[in-house]
Amino acid sequence: MRGRPLNNFDWAQITLPLFIRQRALQTLLPRIAQHPPQSRQTKNSPAKPTHASSLNPNLPSFLGRTALVIDDDRIYQAHLMSLLTQIGMTVYPAAEGKTGLNTAEQTDLDIILTDMHLPDILGTGIVRMLRKQERHKDTPIIAITANVQTQVHQSLLGAGADMVLTKPTSLGELINAISQFLQPIAPALTQTVTGDSPEPDRVLNALLCDELPIYYRGLSLPQDDLVALWQLAHKLRGAAACSQAKKIQAYAGELEDSLLGNTLDETRLAQLKTVLLQAIE
Repeated sequence: MRGRPLNNFDWAQITLPLFIRQRALQTLLPRIAQHPPQSRQTKNSPAKPTHASSLNPNLPSFLGRTALVIDDDRIYQAHLMSLLTQIGMTVYPAAEGKTGLNTAEQTDLDIILTDMHLPDILGTGIVRMLRKQERHKDTPIIAITANVQTQVHQSLLGAGADMVLTKPTSLGELINAISQFLQPIAPALTQTVTGDSPEPDRVLNALLCDELPIYYRGLSLPQDDLVALWQLAHKLRGAAACSQAKKIQAYAGELEDSLLGNTLDETRLAQLKTVLLQAIE
């Protein structure tokens, strides 16, 4: 029998002795009771919320308030979550529109922040679908986009957004925007919040450094799809703005705006890509 395959072998026909089965049950049941199986998280299932770890007394407190942040750029998502938790909010993150909509459908939220350009649904579509949810027909929605074009902002407002902010959004701007819809439970002890960030965020800088090789490879490839190139420049512009990488932000913004305005020839396109690659290096 050794080395020969077992044909039509049915493991169900094997019965362990009773004392072995009893001993196995005695061992496993306490473990199962102590560590019950967790439900599997699907791609679009709600993520776990992030809670404020500590509050800055110099900032107004929105402790107990909940926010949903929908943004596929993990650097900008981390930026917004950092700002919101600084003022006491519990934040639910979503990297796709469907995930955000599912989270909203199952969660009581005080405010929703969404990006315009997501991999699956445009921000205008997200806003419209949120307004169709009975739970969030009146929930304040702030759209945040790196696109400065008036028609883009108007389309978001027309879809049902209450306000549109332009990336990058500072702590002061965000607090001023949120305060138009929500009353803080405690005001700031001192009025020191400004529109400028005091210094670059180390966590955001680390995230940007991790992702720069991805942007570099994307820009280095021969690019026939100008829409994909525009999306790449758009995301890089927002990520660089969060990390205060001014040079990268400026060059990525110039490339994005030129592609959007359809004012590029092949020579100029190559020049803009070259200077942006040099800035990344």
